Amino acid sequence: ILSNVAEDDWIRALRLTRMDQIQALVKKVLGKEGCFSPALLTALGLRVEAQFPKKRFIEMASSLYEKSFQCGGESASVEARFRLGLIQVWKGDCIHAEATLSKIDQSPAATDFLLRTYYWRRFCAVSMNNVQVANHMEELLTQEFPLSLHSLLARVPQSSPASSRMIEIDPDIEFRSLMDPQMNLITRAVEVLLSHGEFESASDLLELNLGRSHLTEIPFQLYWAVLFKRSGNLLGTFQLLTSIFKQLNLSGKGFMVKVKGSLELLYPLSFFEIIREVNSALGPSIDPYLILSLIRQESAFEPKAKSSAGAFGLMQLQIATAQIFGKVSQKQLYDPRSNIRAGVQYFTWLLKRNPDRIDLALAGYNAGPQRVKEFLKRYPTENRLLFLDLLPLKETRDYVASITRNYYWYLQIYGTQQIPGSLRVGSQERGIQLLQGFDLVK
Repeated sequence: ILSNVAEDDWIRALRLTRMDQIQALVKKVLGKEGCFSPALLTALGLRVEAQFPKKRFIEMASSLYEKSFQCGGESASVEARFRLGLIQVWKGDCIHAEATLSKIDQSPAATDFLLRTYYWRRFCAVSMNNVQVANHMEELLTQEFPLSLHSLLARVPQSSPASSRMIEIDPDIEFRSLMDPQMNLITRAVEVLLSHGEFESASDLLELNLGRSHLTEIPFQLYWAVLFKRSGNLLGTFQLLTSIFKQLNLSGKGFMVKVKGSLELLYPLSFFEIIREVNSALGPSIDPYLILSLIRQESAFEPKAKSSAGAFGLMQLQIATAQIFGKVSQKQLYDPRSNIRAGVQYFTWLLKRNPDRIDLALAGYNAGPQRVKEFLKRYPTENRLLFLDLLPLKETRDYVASITRNYYWYLQIYGTQQIPGSLRVGSQERGIQLLQGFDLVK
């Protein structure tokens, strides 16, 4: 670190809660020529954001982010540029936001920010009637992030259901590869293991060769996605199919191609009957597709999942949280029915705190309801997606966006079907309503 700002000053600043001391350090940093660590500048900016929406702190954080971006090309400096651009969007200053965000390129350091950068550049282009930039950003979203929430919001119109823009195709599946014949031996070994009930060994063999499978024909990759599912490794299925969708050009003349069979693999109905029964027993229920969407993100439908933070089972509950609604043990949280029951009770409680705001309930499930309450005060805006992207927690941003995306696709795939043993619980129209709630062009 350069100049007379000692490293100890930085460390103490990132731990202190007294804003007068933090402001003194910020003044010292911004008044000094030369560069400092972009990571520390960005971290200091995030600390200042705790005082939003006060105008002087918005200006202070913006200056820190500008200095961070000027001081280096690492990921922290790119994050600083992105947050500066978002703040400008939040202030209604799309002219400067476009200038800021357009400087985020496709370098490795920018990978985590490209999706949202494309979206908000499109947002500003639409507001400024810049058709060329808007169309280019939509094309990038569709090509690089075809199934993401931001891509859906960019291309699904407010006036018509997405189903009217979809072409249904079922791609062929190839059981053997011509591009890499050695993969056929591995495939045969997996098939033999599965036929003998050796599901864990089959899953291990598939995972060991997952990277290699990406270099084969897409129809063969689809078969491997099926094999992953048969082995019980749905996470492997999701990873492989996500890669496939990125390889495919899913856009054509404004249409979204719905690869029906692959999407059903990507969004399975695992544990659906248990979810339906638990919902029925608890009274007024949450849409089972929403619970499926949450479970898919939390555990990839693995009942024995355990996180480093001590969350267990399908809905990744901590024991203390689950015990709010009744006595439960760690062993019981590994039981699908017990876990889903406690998880649905907790999520219902979160929804009651913010009626009609699925996004806030999901954020509370991930980050805690008290933090969400603080963020609502910090980033006041009617634009729900802007609020989500302004959240300083990357994990929570991605979490809410992923589950909302999951929910949309569950509604699109199964919303017009009669699920055996249940009512028709979803609809494609509600999928559009879900997206409209994020204020597409507001």
